[in-house]
Amino acid sequence: MSFAADLPGAIKRAWLRFKRFLGGDVSSWAIERQFRHFFGSAFDRLENHEKSFPGFDLASVNRALASIQHECCAEFRAVGCLSWPNMRQFFDQCKVNIGTRAIKPASLIYQRVAIDVDEEASVVVNGLYLAVMKTGEQVAVHLRSGQSRYMAWDDMEGRQIPQQEVTIEIACQARAVADRFFKELEQRRQRLSIYRGKVIDPVLHGGVINSIGFRAIQRVPAEDLILPPSVQDLIRNSVLGFYEHRDLLQSLGIEMKRGILLHGPPGTGKTSICLHLAGLLPHFTICIVSGERLLYPREICRMARYLQPTMIVFEDIDLIALARDANGLATVLGELMNQIDGCEPTDQVLFMMNTNSLERLESAVRNRPGRVDQIIEVPVPDREARTRLIHRFSRNVQLDLGAGAMDRVLDSTDGMTPAMLKEIVKRAAVSAIDRNGVNGGPAVLVGEADLLLAAQQVQGMREPIAPGSLGFHRRRQS
Repeated sequence: MSFAADLPGAIKRAWLRFKRFLGGDVSSWAIERQFRHFFGSAFDRLENHEKSFPGFDLASVNRALASIQHECCAEFRAVGCLSWPNMRQFFDQCKVNIGTRAIKPASLIYQRVAIDVDEEASVVVNGLYLAVMKTGEQVAVHLRSGQSRYMAWDDMEGRQIPQQEVTIEIACQARAVADRFFKELEQRRQRLSIYRGKVIDPVLHGGVINSIGFRAIQRVPAEDLILPPSVQDLIRNSVLGFYEHRDLLQSLGIEMKRGILLHGPPGTGKTSICLHLAGLLPHFTICIVSGERLLYPREICRMARYLQPTMIVFEDIDLIALARDANGLATVLGELMNQIDGCEPTDQVLFMMNTNSLERLESAVRNRPGRVDQIIEVPVPDREARTRLIHRFSRNVQLDLGAGAMDRVLDSTDGMTPAMLKEIVKRAAVSAIDRNGVNGGPAVLVGEADLLLAAQQVQGMREPIAPGSLGFHRRRQS
């Protein structure tokens, strides 16, 4: 039975009890007296149930509790904050009347937390509430946030790290009430998560994620992603089509976890593909893992399962997933494989892995379905794709090309990646402005000479400079 069930008789009785409770100015009463008035003299015999959440999800837990208040409660009243670690200890003190009769409730305690890029909100870190559910049950709810009683062990640095957590504790008459309450809370926490549909930036301290920020990353539209049809089909079938039919696939018992490995030369658009997918999976939480974060696959993957549906992008996965005989981080590799394998069949976690060196990867990663379900090569663009890319990157300037000019530009850019072509257009635009200026006139005119010069400069970045080619030796001899 849901808390939202319509039980008129029970609601009426609970409402009358609560009206009597609110009949006087009870907000200034001692906490013990409020509990006795609300639950009766045997309130210390109530069952206590609690559930903990990661400290970084304080705002989402607050949202879930507010949703229960508005949708599942006939009445909901904030008492204040509780100075005891939990209600059980408070009840035990009340039994022997040690300093509890005169303790007046203090105001709720709030904390400012980030809920989006450049956006904050005040959320409760210590709050005590009394509520009458729509099913007629009376419950006390205590939300507290702080350091966990248990220390997280950092395998990389060999030390224990304080871990933050959020705890929701309720006092009620029976376990069935707690079961329904926490089921409602968890469903709403997932649905109302502040991280849903956003690109997150977890902050690791000694391998522990105690806070999560947000990244302002521009999504990549389809028109900016110029790929061979075969690559587009693989992305469509192995990722998008899979999650479009997730309800049917789940009903068939098919695992929702996916592993996709993108490989190709640097700058071909592997990261852009991931950002494009992020825009097509609006309900997913996106996390881009690179640099030092690659060393902590356990914490990253635990976070991904908790915040699912989630897309985790492991940039340059070869940094930790080299073949074992050449891998100095074999324990990290083993942890990565264990975490991917540890997903439950119903977990909606999409692992996107990028590498410039497919041949260097551990075969137990790249050749094992369940860890990598699809390998997709992202090649250097061909002549037709380069034409489209140059026009796309030049959309804010005006190309002034004569007959055969584009063919000569394409000849000079053979083998170049989209990242290089974008740099060529940037440099060509700067050359055109230096030569002609803008002065508030018409659009910047980029000619063939601008593009060819820029292509020559970018090509020079790829080739080693021969000793003495810049005249250093000649100047030294003179």
